[in-house]
Amino acid sequence: GAGFLTLRDAIGLASVEGSSNQTITFDPSLANGTLQLNGSALEIDDSANSLTIDGGALNLTLSGHGTSNIFTIDTGSTVELDNLTITGGAADNGAGISNSGTLSIVDSAIQGNTATTSGGGIENLAGGSLSITGSTISGNSGKYGAGIINYGTVTISDSVIASNVGGIGGG
Repeated sequence: GAGFLTLRDAIGLASVEGSSNQTITFDPSLANGTLQLNGSALEIDDSANSLTIDGGALNLTLSGHGTSNIFTIDTGSTVELDNLTITGGAADNGAGISNSGTLSIVDSAIQGNTATTSGGGIENLAGGSLSITGSTISGNSGKYGAGIINYGTVTISDSVIASNVGGIGGG
């Protein structure tokens, strides 16, 4: 409808709005729905603003549809993902999320993502800072670090990391 944006457009708009803190929320009509990507990751490259993407109580799923990773968080970006399910990501590394910035994941599920090499659920790169709270990382696969592969700094609290399948070093 009028006034609605795609998530990709909203991320782009948030990076040029000029306010230091931006929050993207979703229309209630999307409750219990799945947003499928069009074959390319949602890239967040914004060192000037912090961005929160909040699914609220909508039980919202973001899917890579087996064709790309879901999020790429670039160096210098500060992002918080709240109340979302990230699934269906596929990539060599970081199938669910590839993070080089500062990323907080809160009350979310990272599940069912597949990396051919490392970081089926999350790849936290050198210089990346990752905080996971009240979330579940499960059912991801990758040769190394199926749930999470970490080369940066990670803090995990009140979360479950289980049932990830890795050839070498599950997790």
